[in-house]
Amino acid sequence: SSISKYQFQMLLDAGAKEICIAFDSDYNQIGDSDWRNCVERLQRIYNKYSPYASISYMFDTSGKKLGYKQSPTDCGQDIFMELWKDRIFL
Repeated sequence: SSISKYQFQMLLDAGAKEICIAFDSDYNQIGDSDWRNCVERLQRIYNKYSPYASISYMFDTSGKKLGYKQSPTDCGQDIFMELWKDRIFL
């Protein structure tokens, strides 16, 4: 649920222009306290790193594509590509 300065710097050194964060679905339902905590973590990452690269997020905004604790890579290529296409830019 985080990215370190070292990891971020490695991505920048490799030439990354956009960094897409794809967290596990660590909440049961959109709007619950776990969901709000997840959104707050994403906002902190954005605030910290957005001056250096474009930051996007793969986030199941429907609440129907990922099950509890599933990551975007757990559900196969089709779901991953849907989440990628619908990724959120702040």
